Amino acid sequence: SEPRLPELLAKMSKVDLVVIEGFKRESCPKIEVHRAANAKPLLFPDDRRVVGIATDTAVETTIPTAHLDDIEAIAALMQRSAVSADDLLTSSEVED
Repeated sequence: SEPRLPELLAKMSKVDLVVIEGFKRESCPKIEVHRAANAKPLLFPDDRRVVGIATDTAVETTIPTAHLDDIEAIAALMQRSAVSADDLLTSSEVED
């Protein structure tokens, strides 16, 4: 089986920022990337861990959104939703 996010983070040297992709089932804050052309349903209505959406279409929601072409807005979403690795490891241990 593939390693879980806490296992991978525990093996890393200390860094200022880790950006992860995938790990949909992990218990960490997520920014969903949604492209209308893919015709897939959004995760956020059913996943309370989605804290923002980067998309190329209008989405009715109260959580923060940014257009896929707006790099500064996406970076701001990432910065606002960032958590420390230590906090993530602690919360993952509690939820496992």
